[in-house]
Amino acid sequence: MPISGMSYASLEYADEFMATQLFDTPWIDSDPNIRVKALVTATDYLNKNYLWTGELNTDTLSGELIASGNLEWPRIDAINSCTDTEIDDDIIPQALMIGTVLEANYLLGCSSAPGEPNLQVSEGITDAKLDVMQVKYDLSSIATNAKVNVPDNVHDVLKCFGILTNTNKNWAQGHTIRA
Repeated sequence: MPISGMSYASLEYADEFMATQLFDTPWIDSDPNIRVKALVTATDYLNKNYLWTGELNTDTLSGELIASGNLEWPRIDAINSCTDTEIDDDIIPQALMIGTVLEANYLLGCSSAPGEPNLQVSEGITDAKLDVMQVKYDLSSIATNAKVNVPDNVHDVLKCFGILTNTNKNWAQGHTIRA
């Protein structure tokens, strides 16, 4: 069962799945409350960065879930493009739950808040002074770094269910989920 209509995967599902994974350190090292935040954030990021197949099935969602606006599944007339088969209109595909967990684990392994410029990189520096220690950034030149990254392992799981609309692969260098 999703987390109160805010995530495609429950904490219990995510914990069980990550227990089978080799690269689970960010997940295991995080407090369960932070894991929940990561799952909700991952769901939001995936929805903002994928154009899902089919249309939202509002008949299977309660009014509370529709009001939350975070879930884009279940869907009507959704097709798994890898197998060319229709997806039941009352389920969240297991691949979407797995993709959500993998994205959450990825986010937990980053080191500053998503959407904040990574000031550890020189990209965007327009002027620097050493005498009075002043650095000027042109934030418009690094705005693409604020976009959500969908790692290849997550996209490999989700590519059959929608089109990735944000192909920025470097946004989260140095980002993390805040407590």
